[in-house]
Amino acid sequence: MRVQDIVDILDNAFHFSTQDSWDNSGLLIGNPDYTATGILLALDITESVVNEAINKGLNVIVAHHPIMFRGLKRLVSADPEQRLIAKAIRSDISIIAVHTPLDKTPHIGTSYAIGKLLSLQNMQTLCPEKLPYDNWGYGAVGQLPQSMPADKFLSFVANTLHCETISHNGNIRNTIQKVAICTGSSVEFTSKAEASGADAYITADIKYHQMASSESMLLMDIGHFESEIISTSIFLHLFQEKIPNFALCISDASENIIKYYINTDGK
Repeated sequence: MRVQDIVDILDNAFHFSTQDSWDNSGLLIGNPDYTATGILLALDITESVVNEAINKGLNVIVAHHPIMFRGLKRLVSADPEQRLIAKAIRSDISIIAVHTPLDKTPHIGTSYAIGKLLSLQNMQTLCPEKLPYDNWGYGAVGQLPQSMPADKFLSFVANTLHCETISHNGNIRNTIQKVAICTGSSVEFTSKAEASGADAYITADIKYHQMASSESMLLMDIGHFESEIISTSIFLHLFQEKIPNFALCISDASENIIKYYINTDGK
């Protein structure tokens, strides 16, 4: 199997042509005609992930978050991103990113996948775009099988998505039935979630004053990593279906870059 064959599988599923103008999805490093020995699946492309691929003999990395958003004028070892790029090139590691196309894909994309974990029913795309593919766009919105109190819903989400913490705006008076989701940094779609009639909106990276942007919904920040680590499972299921006998591995080095200090000494 060639590296290009892996790119084609991803393109057929998620359509790289749908990526935002600022995005950098697709084959970022490598020769499309090289033979692939195996695929390492990660959320972020870090030096630890590249080292893991080398040590495991897997010469293709498929990640959700891209690298090289800005133009490179040099490759120097003092810069972490440039160092891992040089290491990948020296080691013949191909790197493929599927960022906004994965976020926009209905039914199997990141927001829909979170919705399925939460057992949401009758899901629709929250922010459909004018694309040549039906229902494509950011986010998902659907119904819980049964309504639940907001505090129970917070606990349910935390346990289901393995969230160490959840920040929210304190709107916990109402019951939760309709839920909107948009993974990653998507607070700008809060008004879309409200317009959908959602009782709760799950996203990440909400700034302090943005928490006051909704008076009607429970606005929840579950963390960027927690909302998008599901991408590795999406990739795994896709490749298991398309190339079931090929070497696949979810990265052990793909971890949350944000660490939490929990104060157990204070009152």
